[in-house]
Amino acid sequence: KLTNLYNIPVIAFSNVLPAFIGQNLGAEKKERARQSYRYTMWITTILSFALLFIGIAWMKPSILLFVPDASSSLLSITSTFVFFTLLTGPFCTWYFNLCAVFNGSGHTFISFLLSILRLWGTRIPLILLSFQYTDLGIMGIWISMLLSNIITGCIAQILYWIYPWTKK
Repeated sequence: KLTNLYNIPVIAFSNVLPAFIGQNLGAEKKERARQSYRYTMWITTILSFALLFIGIAWMKPSILLFVPDASSSLLSITSTFVFFTLLTGPFCTWYFNLCAVFNGSGHTFISFLLSILRLWGTRIPLILLSFQYTDLGIMGIWISMLLSNIITGCIAQILYWIYPWTKK
């Protein structure tokens, strides 16, 4: 619940972006479509980092708001999870905005492939590798979550640059 609350403002912008992209491409205003992505990226990145810092500063009180009688063990595990989820936020923002560009431009198959890659191509293999070859334990899951978003964000950004998403 806590991490969902932190993500609501960013996700709202990412959910609106496809309409701006589609409308501008439909009106043959390709540069304005690109500009919509850039503005949304700036706004959501600033929001993500602001929420990251606020979330870290208010992490323990926020957790105790939802679980007032949390044990120290539960508080520790939950704090680690919330920290990594907040740290992943800016990279999720990047990924979500790029998927919004592909969805808004009618290239939904690219977003579909990126979604599969994010979970099945990077996150799950990284989790399996971390459990098999490291002693990270549950920390391996959080690191894998972060790395899968970074890797998929990089791939999505490369596709944004080289794929002709402004064409029908």
